[in-house]
Order: sequence, then structure tokens, then C-alpha cells
Amino acid sequence: MSKRIRTLVIVAVAVVALLAASLGVAFLLPQETEEGDDASTQNDTITVLDRSKDSEGNTASSPVRKVEIQTEQQTYTMEPNADGDLAVVGYEDLLVAANRTENLASTLATVTAERLVAENPENPADYGLDTPRGVATVTYHDDSTAVLEVGDEDPLGEGVYFRLQGEPAVYLVDQEFADTVFQDPVYYISTTLISAPSVRDDDTGGEAILRDMKLTGSLREGQPLSFRRTTTSDSAETQLFTYVITSPYMRSFNDSMLQSLLTNATTLTATVAVVAHPTDEQLTEYGFDDPYSVAEFNLAVLQGGSDSSEDTEEEETVFYNIQAHTVVIGSKAEDGSYYIRVDDYPSIYKASASSLPWAEAVYSNSVSTSLFTKNITDVSSVIVKTEGEETRFELTHYPEAETANEQLAVTCGGETYPTDEFRSLYQVLMLVKRSDVSDAEPQGDPVAQLIVEPTEDGGSSITASFYANSGSTYLCQLQDGDTFLVSASSVEGFLKQVDNYLAGEKVIVSLA
Repeated sequence: MSKRIRTLVIVAVAVVALLAASLGVAFLLPQETEEGDDASTQNDTITVLDRSKDSEGNTASSPVRKVEIQTEQQTYTMEPNADGDLAVVGYEDLLVAANRTENLASTLATVTAERLVAENPENPADYGLDTPRGVATVTYHDDSTAVLEVGDEDPLGEGVYFRLQGEPAVYLVDQEFADTVFQDPVYYISTTLISAPSVRDDDTGGEAILRDMKLTGSLREGQPLSFRRTTTSDSAETQLFTYVITSPYMRSFNDSMLQSLLTNATTLTATVAVVAHPTDEQLTEYGFDDPYSVAEFNLAVLQGGSDSSEDTEEEETVFYNIQAHTVVIGSKAEDGSYYIRVDDYPSIYKASASSLPWAEAVYSNSVSTSLFTKNITDVSSVIVKTEGEETRFELTHYPEAETANEQLAVTCGGETYPTDEFRSLYQVLMLVKRSDVSDAEPQGDPVAQLIVEPTEDGGSSITASFYANSGSTYLCQLQDGDTFLVSASSVEGFLKQVDNYLAGEKVIVSLA
């Protein structure tokens, strides 16, 4: 009888059995007792093999000493490594996913079946056991060995056929057994790649943070993006922000991008290891000959307390347990995840996009959209130039005054102007937004210029020059060369509000 015919016979017998069971279900249902409880029976599994106990009957701490796995695709061996963890031979230089190897050992130590299929089958080929699709040769803690064979799937999808080599009986085991035992060897490489630095026991306020990061790669076309945590040694202007962009220009962050970058920033866990020891050809295949995105960064603990004396006006920012890391993204996978390499680990991993929030960060989507962010208390004058005319607002600060209006005096051309309306005008100036990046070089003279000069301790000056570009946009270039597009309506709007302010009219702040 052919294997195909035998399989059909097995299916037919199973169908008949199911039909018989359904016809007799009324007789097999649990009967209600006098107390109203249901009497029930439990379908126990069959223990086919148990090597989980030592000679004294206690649970063996390491039940498996060695296992050789053979499938249609590959063959590999696992033995304890120098740390005593079961590991793939040849992967001694790689981190071990101990939870996965422990689960494998537990599965191999005690094998249970759903049911006995045949005590002495006429033809093992009916179950795919003439040429098993998976064979595990296991050496246990007591030096006993067993060869476990897995054949075809049950036609009804209830499991897979299984037997111990040398014994005739065929059992049905759960599909999970086969999935656990016959994994690709890279499955046992740890995917925990970066862990947060430890906070000292005596540092009750300490916090593991991302201290700084530099982003390069083909995505950024020669314009690296760098940023860092600010410290008490920074200027008062810079300390307005927790993190600042330092390259290609010193700027504040777009809040949403910063929040994304800091999400899970101190840890990294890959989805799976893809290649254990990649060849040059494999590195090229996964994009590492021209990496898409590269992050070089330092993690650290930000000290939460200080032993400095009470005479110290400001505690110094202290970082400790600093960790340097490099993560390289080769290319994107079809599912939107990334192929990565980490530090000096000799493996290629696959990681989700959510675990690499910096992957697509570039200067244009990371920088604050505001034209500038300088506290008005740090400004000594604001100058607006249009068509050869200059309007200069002088700001005098009185920080000890009681009210906000009394703390600031605004003059222009020798005349004093309303303080509250100037605060609104200053807000209008800051709300000129970046609308897009631009590689264009300004042509001709600027249509308008905005100059913000700082107080003695107010940080750097700001000069924004606006050039005609199109009917709807102006090209804006800042004093350090940062060039981008802004809407024409926002530039014309702030010039209009300057005129309104000088004319004694109300300044309109539009957030559009």
C-alpha cells in the first residue's frame, strides 16, 4: 500500500471516529449528581520520556548535557559553554539567550504526548518517520541518551507524529514541542544588546539617561546630526532646554522628536538574530557596505544628589557609569524593521522601528520649527530692517520691579512704547516657522532682516535674513548659515504687526 493511500485511510478512520463520537455524545456527556455538580473526566497526557530527576529523585539543575539537532536544512550541536549555559557549538563568542536554552532543556528532559497513535505500526512512512524531518540526539545528566524523531503533521492538525528511535510506538505530540526543539541555531543568540547603566545605591536621585548622540549614515547625506544633554556649565540660554542640537547648528529641539528620541533610549533589544558570523557577502546583502543610519552615543547615570556645601549656588552636573555604544543600520526589512549591528558583536540582528527611534531622525525633522527661542529677559534690542529702513527697539530690564510691565521698558526713536504689546510682538517674531528645508543659496538683497541682540549674559545674537523665493515662501538664512523656507504670510504678518505696534494699534498673535 502506498504512503498516500495509507494517509487517506488514516484520515478516513479519524473521520469515522469523530462521527461515532458525535453520535454517542449524549451518552458520554457528564451526568449531573444529586448535589447538582457535573461529573467529569480528564484526558491525561502520556509521559513518553522523563530525565528531569537526578539519582536522588530531585529535579536536575542541568538535565541536558548535550543535544545534536538535525533537520532537512541544517545540523548543529549544543553543549554547555564556559558559564555552564547550554549554547550552540561555534557560537562561543556570542551572547546566549539563556531563557531559550533553558526552555529547550526542559522540553527535552520530559517529553509528553497527547496520545498513543500506534503501538507497532506496519509502516512508519505513514507518519513521516521513515525519514524524520527533525531528529534530536540528547545526552542527559546521567549520561543516558535518547534519539527523538519528529515526522509529519497529523492530518487533522492536532499535532505532529513522534517516536523514540529504536522503539516502535508512534505518539502524537503538540506542535509546540517541534517548534521548541527544532529552531534555527541563531534563535539561541541573545537579543538583549544594550542595558541601562546601573545607578549607585547611595545615589537616590540618580537616573540612567542618554547623554549624547551623533547620527550619520547615507540617510543624512553628509550632514551629521548631533545632540547632547545640557549641563550646569552651559550658558543660561542653553540651559533653557534639557537637550540641544549641537550639529549641524546649535539649536533647540522639536519637542515631539525629542520625546521620541528619548523613549527607551537606554536599552536595546532586537527581535531576532539573523546571521551569527556574517561573511563580507552577507554584510553587503544586508546593507552594511553603505549603512543607512548610524548612531554613536553615550549612556550614563545623571547623578541625582551632591555632597557640595550649602554655599554652592548651583550643583555641578555629574555623569558616571558612562557606556559608549555604536549601532549601525544596514538596510530596512520589508516589514519596516531594520537589520542592525551593535558595538563589536559579530552578528546581524533584526530590530523593530520602535526600538530605534533615532533611525529616521535628520536635522530638518528634529530642529524646533520656531525661528528662535530666546527669553525676552536676555534681549537688549530688536532690530527690523526693510527696504533700507531700520527700526530699533531698545529694551531696558528692571528685574527687581514688582510687575511684569514694570520689569521691562521699550523705546524706539526716543519714544516709549507699551510693554505688554511688545511682549505680544516678540511672540509674533518667534512664531515665524520653518516650513521646509532648502538647499538654495540666497540671491540679491534680503527683503527684510530681523536682528535680536542679547544682554551681556544673554547668549548669542540672532540675525534672520529673508529673501524672495516664490509667491508663497521666503528663503530664510540665519547668521550661522542655516537656510530654510518660511511662509511668505508669516514674514509679511510680523512686518504688519511691527507697523501696528508703532502705530499704537493692538498686536495680533496668530498661531497659524
